[in-house]
Amino acid sequence: MKSTRIIALLLALLTAFAAGCGQSSETSETTETTALSASDETTSDAPELPDEDYRGYEFRILTRIEGWGIYNNENLVVDEENGEILNDAIYTRNSNVEERYNVKLTQITTTTNNIANEISATVMAGDDAYDLVVSTDPINLGSEYLVDFMTLDYINLD
Repeated sequence: MKSTRIIALLLALLTAFAAGCGQSSETSETTETTALSASDETTSDAPELPDEDYRGYEFRILTRIEGWGIYNNENLVVDEENGEILNDAIYTRNSNVEERYNVKLTQITTTTNNIANEISATVMAGDDAYDLVVSTDPINLGSEYLVDFMTLDYINLD
C-alpha cells in the first residue's frame, strides 16, 4: 500500500503543477487590480499537500507512444528547457515536484499495441517495473491491477 500512497501523492502533485502551467501573463489592467488588492489575504488554488521526503525514489511512468496523435504521451518527462512553452512548463513542473519531494521522475515508453497485456505480464511476473501507466487507450484490466482514484488521498477529481 506504500506504493499506492506514493502514486497518489505524485499524481496529485503532477495534476496541481499541470494546472498552474497554463496560466498566461496578466495585462496591465489586471496587474493594477491585483496591486490594489495585494493587501487582501492571498488564496491559492494549489492543494495543501504534506511535506514528504521520498529519499530519491525513482517514480517510473509507462507511456505508450502512438505516433499518430497530435499530442503524444512522450511529453510527460523532458530532459531540459528548450524555449518551447509546453516543454519548458513540463520541465519546470517536474523539477518542482522532484525538488520538493526528493523523487526522480522517469518515463519508460513503449510502442506496443496492447499495453494491457504488457502491464498484465509485468504484474503476473511479480515485476515492480512501473508506478504509473499513462495511455490514451482504455486499459481493461481486472481490479487486482488497478487503484480506484476516488480512494486515493490528495486526489480531488472535482
